[in-house]
Amino acid sequence: MATYGQALRVAFLSVLVTLVVAPIAMLPYRADDTINRTNGAFSWSANFHGLIKLQRDWIRDEGRFFPGGSIYALPMWHLLDTRAAYLTYLVLLNLACFALVAFVCFLVTRSVDMTAIAVIALGACMQIRWWWFDGLSGFAGLIPYTIVLTVLSGLGVAQYLRTGRRWWLVPTALAWTLVITSYEVIILLLPAIVVLLFVANQGRTKKQWTWALAPLVIPAVAEFLISIYLRSQTPSNIPAYTMNRDGPVGITFLKQLTAALPSSQYWLGGTPKGTHLSPALLVMLVLALALPAFLVWRPHFAVKAIPLRISVSLTAAGAWVWLVPSLLTGLTKRWQDELIFGQGYIYLPYEYVGLALIAAGVTGLLSGLPRSRGARTAVVAMLAILLVGCAITVESNILFAGQYVPGPQNSNLPAT
Repeated sequence: MATYGQALRVAFLSVLVTLVVAPIAMLPYRADDTINRTNGAFSWSANFHGLIKLQRDWIRDEGRFFPGGSIYALPMWHLLDTRAAYLTYLVLLNLACFALVAFVCFLVTRSVDMTAIAVIALGACMQIRWWWFDGLSGFAGLIPYTIVLTVLSGLGVAQYLRTGRRWWLVPTALAWTLVITSYEVIILLLPAIVVLLFVANQGRTKKQWTWALAPLVIPAVAEFLISIYLRSQTPSNIPAYTMNRDGPVGITFLKQLTAALPSSQYWLGGTPKGTHLSPALLVMLVLALALPAFLVWRPHFAVKAIPLRISVSLTAAGAWVWLVPSLLTGLTKRWQDELIFGQGYIYLPYEYVGLALIAAGVTGLLSGLPRSRGARTAVVAMLAILLVGCAITVESNILFAGQYVPGPQNSNLPAT
């Protein structure tokens, strides 16, 4: 009976998270993708030379070094040369993020319930952005791609710590190098990765940790030093991307920070004027998905105490992943000028993962009080709120995709 109940819970969770990102498949090409998708029409050689020129321009104008992004984009646009193939890839890439975040949470906590909370929280955050820069449904899938490779890098280190086989460190170093040279912002998340590795792998020797962290720390330091050197040699010709400590840092930080929260673009702003959620659709999604999932999971929460160090570490790592990218946005001149409440810059998905880790950590803190009726009530209430939030995000994404269906296949304009 227990096996049947567990299977039912996993089934409901799988349906929920799939519906969150499934509407991406109905979207047209958006933002930079409207131009970059044409790369597949040119020869590999022409694209290769074009990407080399692009890298040189970025080095000259911005002092940025990210060849990994070109290594990723070149085969992707050639292999996924149709809209259907590309958007199906984005859906699968986002689902892979769900799966890997869930896997990490389970490895750290050994709790199915805390893992479920994390995944539901992640689903509640993953809203497709209305008329704004969206890391989930555009930009070649670069953001979820870097999330996937980052998690795999961490798992490679964990596998070395478990088995002692150093050859695991080779693919780990390669994967991590690809990540940090694809999108440098990911370097900021390294402390959170290290915290999760430490809390999940107690009792290792100093020598083991030296070997384990080397493939993460050495490439990160090298990339950071290269970037510092290039910035010093090539003063920025694009003022929009410079750091501006004298600008509205605090309010811009707050805009990015709150944009990661579930349904922020509805409650804080950023959706087209006159756009509203559909009460009928929301009720249907709550009754068909959120309510059954709540009834299936509710009796199982707050029964297994989680060690305090694990709960605190998850919460701290999640807070770091949520706060630090927001601070970078707050310091950047362009976003000080352009960002509005309810919308954030494209690396918001990193912060979604941070909020998922926080949700898991808070659940662990509450479940550490198994005799407290208030703690149990708080966990059950949090589950209910997150499930409704997940249903709202599904609705929001469906309604957004509905603006384009039926619509032009190769346009970023809504159907008329």
